[in-house]
Parts: sequence; C-alpha cells; structure tokens
Amino acid sequence: MGEQKQPLTKAEVEKMYQDQGTLAGADLSGADLTDIYLIAADLSGADLSRANLADAHMYGVNLRGAKLFKTNLENANLNGADLRDCDMLGAIFRNTKLTNVILDRNFIVVNEREAHKAALHRDRKTAHHKYEEARDVYRALKLALDKQVPSKDVGMLFVREMGANRKLMPLFSARRLISKFLDVSLGYGELIGRIIGSIFMLMIASAFLYGIEGVRYGGEILGFGQGAGLLETAGNLLYFSVVVFTTVGFGEIIPFGPIGKATMMVEGFTSTVYMAILIIALYKRAMAR
Repeated sequence: MGEQKQPLTKAEVEKMYQDQGTLAGADLSGADLTDIYLIAADLSGADLSRANLADAHMYGVNLRGAKLFKTNLENANLNGADLRDCDMLGAIFRNTKLTNVILDRNFIVVNEREAHKAALHRDRKTAHHKYEEARDVYRALKLALDKQVPSKDVGMLFVREMGANRKLMPLFSARRLISKFLDVSLGYGELIGRIIGSIFMLMIASAFLYGIEGVRYGGEILGFGQGAGLLETAGNLLYFSVVVFTTVGFGEIIPFGPIGKATMMVEGFTSTVYMAILIIALYKRAMAR
C-alpha cells in the first residue's frame, strides 16, 4: 500500500498561489487553511473536501465546481463568491459571510441536478439520496443567509428546499400533492409572480362559475346564455368577482343559485389568505432591497 497523502500546509498553499496565480483544480483536501488570504482567488474545480477554512478571507473567490464536502467555513468571508456547481454537502457555514454570493440562476445545486439525472434513469435509490443531499444543502445555505442582511436569496433557497423535500414524498401521496399545489399556486409564499397569477386565475375562474347559473343585477339576470352580449356579460361577471375578492361588497350584484353562493363564499375566504400571503411576500422583497 502506498503512503497516505499529506494535506498541504497553509504556507505551501499561499506559495502555490503566489507562484502560479491560480489554485484552479488544486487538491487542497484536508488542509488546515485557517485565516488564509485568498481574496478573489481562482479556486474553480479545486478539492477542498474536509479542509479547514475557518476565518479565511475569500472575498470574491471563484469556487465554481469546487468540492466543499464537509469543508469548515466558519467565520469565513465568502461575500461575492461564485458558488455555482459546488458540492457543498456537509459544509459548515456557521457565521460565514455569504452576501451577494453567485448561485445558479434557478438556485439549483449540483446535488439536485444529479438527482434529476438519476430519476430520468429510473435509479430511485440514488435519486432519493441526492434529493436528501440537496435539501440539506439548501437548508444550510438558507439558515446562514437568513442571519445576515435580508435577501431574496433566502426565499429562493426555501423554495428549492421545499421542492427537494417534496420529491422525497411518495409519488401520489396527499402531502406531495398539497406541496405541489402550494408550489405552483403560491411559490411557497415566496414567488410574487405566482401569487399574483393565482389571484387573477381565481377571479377569472370564479367569474365563469358565477355565469353558469347567473347573478341578479337589478331586475336582470347576468349569466351565459341570458340574452346579453358575451363580452358585456363576461365584463360584469369579472367585475363582480373582483368585488367579492376584494371584499368590497357593493351589493348591486347578488348570486342566487347554489353554485354562485358557494363560489362567493370560497372566493371571499380564499382572497383573505392570498392577500395576506402577497403582503408578506412583498414585505420580504422590500426588506431585501
């Protein structure tokens, strides 16, 4: 058996960086690099597994594709670091500065990509394992960022964490279906576009349901096939739906059938939930700025 490779020392790594100007692809696994200065260094593809980078100064460092498996980054400064395609499973982010770090555009970590690939090949065991890894990485990053300056990245990481956790549930279980609905309709309360889109969809769907039996408008009945023009009827029904959703309740339009009454109750109740979630999401986004 060959001799076990000894980790590089801090002095050796600093000299290597000084001589070569880059540490891309370097094997720094297990190295004790406490308090090292690697500001804006190129560490892309480097192996930093189990390395000790506590208190390291790594502002703007390029860690794209690096292995950070169980790397100790406690109190390290990683502000502005490129963390795309990193394996960050088990990395310690206690008090790590992570402001303005660069992540994948969709915040997908490499573990989840590997899970998708395994799922496509019907390797359920590997997919399940990788989704667990992805969930843990998202949670670690989310908790670390949440203790710093408010950032929309926290919300996006929460969405990814919830998505990975959903993939671990039985395929057609009630929990998974509910989780999927919360993702598509609300983005787990973090994606403002989905929340607003769901609000419009609810109002339009409710307007259609009101038109099935019709609603009483003065001495007339507004509904599909009641004689008025389609556009005029649709406009009035949508107006009534918006009034119900916003709980203004002018009272000049009244549902009289069971479908209309049930729709009005459901829309009125649901609107309070959607508006509360929207206000919270807008507040979080405002604070992130």
